[in-house]
Amino acid sequence: MLLMSLFRKLSSACGLLLRGEFVKFFNAATAFLHLRSLLFIGDTLFYTIEPFNDRPIEPAPTVPILCETDPDWTDRLLACMEGTTDYSFLKPENRREKFETYFHLGSRVWLALDGETVAGFIWETPNVYFAPHGKTLIRMELPPNTAFLEFMFVNENYRRRRIHTQLLAAARRASPDVRFSCLIAEDNAASRQSHEKFGFRRSGRVLHFHCFGLVFASFRFEKTRKLFFRLRPNIPYTIKIAPR
Repeated sequence: MLLMSLFRKLSSACGLLLRGEFVKFFNAATAFLHLRSLLFIGDTLFYTIEPFNDRPIEPAPTVPILCETDPDWTDRLLACMEGTTDYSFLKPENRREKFETYFHLGSRVWLALDGETVAGFIWETPNVYFAPHGKTLIRMELPPNTAFLEFMFVNENYRRRRIHTQLLAAARRASPDVRFSCLIAEDNAASRQSHEKFGFRRSGRVLHFHCFGLVFASFRFEKTRKLFFRLRPNIPYTIKIAPR
């Protein structure tokens, strides 16, 4: 209890410091010193969009959009990401395991197709596994009528063609009574702006500090707030998200 009390005070005092430019500088310095796997600050934002509420604002698709739960799509998803430097925390050799795990957990993937080529995709998951550095830190159990969108990717040859928007719209049209949430890195301004333009609004934040295997984290999502630390970050901390 004493340790958690001290951590709360430290988190409150440093909350403004451990964001923005300081985070970028700190992570750049540790990367330069080849220490990023040992020292790392992450600042990730929750965004949420409400059900349709009789406002059909999303555009009709201009490319074929499919929803799949078949692991046989894994190879085509990997081909879509070939050569990209995005998602640097997830090495190419680990992507297959990541996607197969998604399918195994009951997730479904929304695909934009150009002929036989996957131009982009978004995963819709029943529960959330927040995994900075590729290691699962938090497992979130979602309330009813809430879904999570994660690992959103559009091949660079298809960007600026509203593929991302059309994928979001397809997921929304299929589940008009569902609230969708997602996590976006604080420094990913382009993704944040895209989601805000679509109708998403900020609903929380995860601030996490990794120090030689020890992880301190501050979690806030709507009514749910948690402060915790992990000595073994490969074992996820489970958080049950409170209904609104």
